[in-house]
Amino acid sequence: MSEENAPPGNLGSGSQNLISVPAIEPLTRGNYKRLPAIELLIREIIVLESTGLIARARQRNKTSPEFLPPEVLVYFFRRAHRLGDKSVRDSLLSELANRCAQHLQGKMAGFSPALQDDMRQEVINKVIEDLLNPDDRSDFAQVCFWRYFKYKYLDVCDRHNKDRNVESLDAGWDSNREEQSETKLYKLPDHRLSPEQYVFLKNALESLPSDLRKLFFLAHYLKIQVESKDPNEITLSKHFGVTGRTIRTRLGKAKEYLTRYLEDV
Repeated sequence: MSEENAPPGNLGSGSQNLISVPAIEPLTRGNYKRLPAIELLIREIIVLESTGLIARARQRNKTSPEFLPPEVLVYFFRRAHRLGDKSVRDSLLSELANRCAQHLQGKMAGFSPALQDDMRQEVINKVIEDLLNPDDRSDFAQVCFWRYFKYKYLDVCDRHNKDRNVESLDAGWDSNREEQSETKLYKLPDHRLSPEQYVFLKNALESLPSDLRKLFFLAHYLKIQVESKDPNEITLSKHFGVTGRTIRTRLGKAKEYLTRYLEDV
């Protein structure tokens, strides 16, 4: 039942006490459920006027009782879009995009500043595309937004890694910056990569077929689990649409490729 056609809630006896209480649209996927705290917040503010909702959305202080998590913003953004409320939709989109851009600061250090700007916009565009789509693409964003968002920006990073022959797996060797002394992949604790070590690592990763390289990247750098009992958890088996056994077999093949590479050099 749509929100605008929801039955009134009876808060007392007599027709004068009947008010219209909008229903909360459920998620599309049956195995995805919003957290109770998110549901409670949605119910609390769904009766607000547009100005009140926008004011709450712009509160950035997470400790404030007025703060709205991104999962709530996603719900009301989609609701405003569905109801044709362009003012609320655009205001919520602007706030959500600003939070996303801020969240991405420092997370693409292996790329040039100009490319980082393009990649940030690409990530945000992909999020907007999901949120505007009427299907289930945005369901997980209403369950755990930042985990969903991480999945999105890492997909963009992975694609650009391939375009640059995986050069961005290393944050950059810089003799003037001690904090860039580790690769993102192996995080060598006390040693800065020499140019020779960097080339060796780059070549080793390039020896992997592209599908195994992506799997290796997600499993060992991002630490994404093969499987999980949590239906909301992003896993390798879900991402690739195969069983956990198949994922483990492919990871074994990646290890074999790298072992052969090490034996040949």
